[in-house]
Amino acid sequence: MPGIKPWSLSTTVRNPYRLRGFLSALAELEGEVWNRANQERFQIILIQRHLYGAQNSQFLSGLSPADVALINGEEEIPYAEAARIFRSKGYEDPPMRGRNSFKPLEKLLFAYIDPDNRLVRITPVGRELINPETDFGEMVLRSLLKWQLPNPLETRSFPARGGYRIKPFVGTLHLIRRVNDLCEEQGLNATGLSFDEFDAFVPTLIDWEKIGEVAEKIVAIRIACRSIPRSEREALRNRLTEEYLAGFDLRHIRDYGDNTRRYFRLTRFIRFRGDGRFVDLEPRRSIEINALLAADDASPQEFSSLRDYVDAGLPIPPWENNENLVMSYRAMIDGIAQLDAAQARQLEREYPVTAEEAVLSAAIASLRAIYLDLQRREDSLVWQTAEKTRECAQTLASLSQRGACTPQDLEYHIATALMSLDAAKEVIPNYPPGDDNKPMFTARGGVPDIECFYEGFNLACEVTLMRDSKQWISESQPVIRHVQKFQNDHDGVTYGLFIAPTLHRDTINHFWFGVKGVFEGEEVTVFPLTIDKFARVLETCANFRANGGVVGIAEVAGLFNGLATATADCPDSRQWPGLLDAAVDAWCGSLRPAGGLL
Repeated sequence: MPGIKPWSLSTTVRNPYRLRGFLSALAELEGEVWNRANQERFQIILIQRHLYGAQNSQFLSGLSPADVALINGEEEIPYAEAARIFRSKGYEDPPMRGRNSFKPLEKLLFAYIDPDNRLVRITPVGRELINPETDFGEMVLRSLLKWQLPNPLETRSFPARGGYRIKPFVGTLHLIRRVNDLCEEQGLNATGLSFDEFDAFVPTLIDWEKIGEVAEKIVAIRIACRSIPRSEREALRNRLTEEYLAGFDLRHIRDYGDNTRRYFRLTRFIRFRGDGRFVDLEPRRSIEINALLAADDASPQEFSSLRDYVDAGLPIPPWENNENLVMSYRAMIDGIAQLDAAQARQLEREYPVTAEEAVLSAAIASLRAIYLDLQRREDSLVWQTAEKTRECAQTLASLSQRGACTPQDLEYHIATALMSLDAAKEVIPNYPPGDDNKPMFTARGGVPDIECFYEGFNLACEVTLMRDSKQWISESQPVIRHVQKFQNDHDGVTYGLFIAPTLHRDTINHFWFGVKGVFEGEEVTVFPLTIDKFARVLETCANFRANGGVVGIAEVAGLFNGLATATADCPDSRQWPGLLDAAVDAWCGSLRPAGGLL
């Protein structure tokens, strides 16, 4: 017997930010019957709009180069072409693909199938989400506050008779809080849940009344592992965990945990700490979290029907009263004052305290955005010291190892490295940041991962962890398009920088076409470098600073001018990577403080 099924958000859509596009595509079918033909049609529309398949090496595998270019392009694909590509995959049950893509929209109550007539319906919340001005994370948070098991949409998967009695998101916050409280009582570090603990104990938390019991088990396992040699701890931890969860089907538990973290992180109520190995409550949202946990014990409500569940709408967050909003407002002003006291005073005049809760809530959102921008600028200055630059270089060097980080981690570390270079007027990562200014997910589509603006030139940076032919299939066309668009949108010289663990020959050749001006008639220059080579740039800067040197615009421009010269002098794409590496080495060798030695 497989055992009790852990709960999960759909693993079909790994990138939650795609759901807004999914919902816009579903709007074409609103009011139509959700039959097999429309389920297949929905999936084809997703392909047509580059919402499914683009940069997905598994989907692109086996397609012709022309079809890969269509899928990874920017223009909307003609419906007939998208349908042909979809059917060429030879799926055993094509409509099932559309049903799977619909599931997360239904689970988060953005859309549903009317039980009376099987028509596609988009909820008021879903309609609000389609608006690109709406805060996506805020809408996910509000939906997760309501999501409960059982519910009328998931009675077959998570029935009450199966023991499901919980609001999973709220229950997870309670679990983290309880584990931290128990650790403090035992004299242990309160660090939240490790990723392993999260994967094992969060999706299997199906009863709100067992939150305390599960927390006690997690802490008991930690204490047991502390008493034995480090080399034996993993085996003991796994054994004790599996014994406690013996009644559950744990076959896909890591996938469930990983995807749940992705969605829960969007709420900004959790953060990753300990080099991204622990999930903890976000201290910058403590007012909201405290209000929520005091008001909601994670027990589910009773709904008599699907209509009752949908029509009830989303709950009003318990922190949205004047008292809590004023506390949040003061916390934001105080945080800004620590970074810029004069600006904080000005903002207090621009956003005065008011009894109107909606106005106060909007003011807090604006203040939070200002705080994050100030914090990002402050952080960039910290990274420009010799010590932090060396730390950055060492971190980059470790990322070239397979499995060393996630794509969003790589974007964060490369953005930090570019900030550490200094001399930029501005370095703008395009990933969506949490309250800790670290990425909640990778950069949105259609733009470079990181944009840098220097005196005299601009830089569009793209990064990937892909190594083999998947790199060329998924990255080369989008990268050069993003750089081309960035180049057309900004005045002055533009370079592209592509950073990966290794460089596939087809990726290099594709970028070479841009250098030679044969990409849609334009010259688009993208310098491909390995992570290790870029780490050497940072290590050289660290040594330079440690010996009294100052990295200014002349030094940074010298690096990229050297890469441009090596590119212009190169007669053959096969020689290009070597010449770029030599240009980096030459720049590193030339970067010496006046009168000093490195």
